[in-house]
Parts: sequence; C-alpha cells; structure tokens
Amino acid sequence: MPDILPFLPPASERRLITTKQAASLMSLGVSTFQRHRAAGKIGPAPIKLGKSTRWDRAEFDKWIDAGCPNVQAWKVIKGSFRPSPRSTR
Repeated sequence: MPDILPFLPPASERRLITTKQAASLMSLGVSTFQRHRAAGKIGPAPIKLGKSTRWDRAEFDKWIDAGCPNVQAWKVIKGSFRPSPRSTR
C-alpha cells in the first residue's frame, strides 16, 4: 500500500503545533501551560479546528522572541508586525 503522506516535515518545521508542543517550547507541562493561558500570560491565540486546538508556530516563535509578553501587550506588539492596508484606488 503506498504511503498517503510520503513527506511529513519534522515538528520544528510544521506551521501548526499542538498544545503539548507549544508547552514544550516553553519547557512547561500542559497543565501549567493551560493555567498560564487562562491567566492571560500566553500571548498567541489558539486556533480551533473542530475539537482540536492548534497554535501557529511562527507566531509562537515571534512571541517568545519578544520576551513572552502577556495577551494585552502581545496584541499591541503583534499589530506592529502586520503590513499597513493597501489602498484600493
């Protein structure tokens, strides 16, 4: 039977990561990670896919590089990464 997914990049190269992988990036257990998230200490917002929760790895890396600011501070910092809207003229 042929392999349906012949190429699956390593976890470090995947765009979406699991909560367990996100917690691991911070050297935290999943329960501690969830506690910090509930307290507003984890900046990036989770992505819900049905019942699954995923995190954008690139955003998580930027958040860590920015010093792991809280949610409110991250929203301000994250806004500075976005390009300005183009004119539709």
